Amino acid sequence: MNKTAEIIKSIALLLIPLVIGIGGWVVQTSIQHSNLDRDYVQIAISILQDKDSSQDLRAWATDILNKKSPVPLKQILVNDLIMGSSSLPSMIILSK
Repeated sequence: MNKTAEIIKSIALLLIPLVIGIGGWVVQTSIQHSNLDRDYVQIAISILQDKDSSQDLRAWATDILNKKSPVPLKQILVNDLIMGSSSLPSMIILSK
């Protein structure tokens, strides 16, 4: 019985750093994805705020906003943003 307890303790000592490492990796990966999403949204917003952006670029930007937003843009607004008849306010700032 004593030998079994020592084996279990040894295995636990080996597994604890592994579990902590995997947990840290999961958290870090999630943070990196969030930061990347934020950067894409910032790029999309700056494109849609620029009245001189091409329609193709504006279409890409609206696609990004729709993919990253929990509330998608209505199609009529998407069309207006792509055509340039609507734009986003210049006061939109995303914090880091």
